[in-house]
Amino acid sequence: MRAGDPDVRRQRSILIIGILIAFPVAIALWLAVYTLLPPLPGMADPFARLVFAINCCCVTILLCFLTGIIAVSKEGFQSAGIDAL
Repeated sequence: MRAGDPDVRRQRSILIIGILIAFPVAIALWLAVYTLLPPLPGMADPFARLVFAINCCCVTILLCFLTGIIAVSKEGFQSAGIDAL
């Protein structure tokens, strides 16, 4: 496949359309969360805010690991070379 192929151009245009749709949706969601959610109780102390931020980062990292594990296991189950079962 070359960069000028019609299939590559079609996939690229679909990707750009998806990005153009997702960008305003993401901004709207962030603004809604920022303006509509009440402040969390107990966040006056800087140490409590730091612990909360670290916990949020840990959850994010675990979710990233989960998507990687799912992708690898999906490929392993669909491959004939490694019979996981």
